[in-house]
Formats: sequence, structure tokens, C-alpha cells
Amino acid sequence: MSNSITLRLVSQNLHKVKFQIEKLELNDHLKDNWINFKPGSLASFKIAFFRITDSDNKQTYFILRNAFFIYENDSDDITIRYNDTLQPLYQKEEITPFLQDKEQQLTKLVEEQKYLTALDDLNISTINKVKIQELEDQIWVLKAYTLFALDPTEEAQWN
Repeated sequence: MSNSITLRLVSQNLHKVKFQIEKLELNDHLKDNWINFKPGSLASFKIAFFRITDSDNKQTYFILRNAFFIYENDSDDITIRYNDTLQPLYQKEEITPFLQDKEQQLTKLVEEQKYLTALDDLNISTINKVKIQELEDQIWVLKAYTLFALDPTEEAQWN
């Protein structure tokens, strides 16, 4: 049995949440390939997608914007500072109404992105570049929800 790790999540508003976990894994490319976050590590993400595993082997997923991860080398403490709303997500076996809604949103945003990219290719407006970047970020998050069948419907154990 491995040592328990204390995970502290600290928002930009200094809202703090603490979990006791067995491991934290990072995902950067929306593939089912997870990287174990190890002692002595630092990481920074514009949009972070990660999962934690508790002592009961239950996995909870998170997507956080502007996240900075610190895993102290000499302790079993991980701190994540972030600028977002903390929303625990859980992988589902079936398609839920929440996931259906996310899939519809994803389809619409991909179409809008294609249209704006075509306008951008014609150099019609520089405003489109900002909008395209915003859409890419939203699409990335929606893909995470749909590819991993994530839904926030279960209740988290907050400390």
C-alpha cells in the first residue's frame, strides 16, 4: 500500500479544498494516456485535465484553467493553484443528458470554428483570431467531457 498524498486545491479567491489521494495523473493531449505526477515536480497549464485516485480506487476528474501544480520533494503534499470553478467529474458508463448537451455544444462550436477560420484565412478581421482561440479552448474542454464520458452528477467528498 502506498503512502497517502494530501492534495490541496487553492482557487484565485483562496477557496481551499483538501483530498487524501493515492495518486494524481495528468493528461495533456486528450488521449487515454495518463502521466503520474511525481515528487519534486512542477507543472503549469492553460487548461489542466487530470484525475485523482482515492484509497478506494475511485477516480475523480478535474478540468481547471490556469493551473499550477507543485509536488513537494520532501513530503507527500501536492498543491494546485487555479483560476476557475472547481467541478469534480466522474466517468459514466452510459450517455447522460449532460453528455448529450456537451456533444451538441461541441458540434456547434466546431462548425463556428471552421467558419471563423475560413474568414481568418481571408484576412477579413483580426477579431476572429481572438474568437478562434476562445473557441479552441472551449472545444478542448468539451472534447474532454465527451471523449472520457465525464459528468458532474456524483457528490464529492470535500474536506
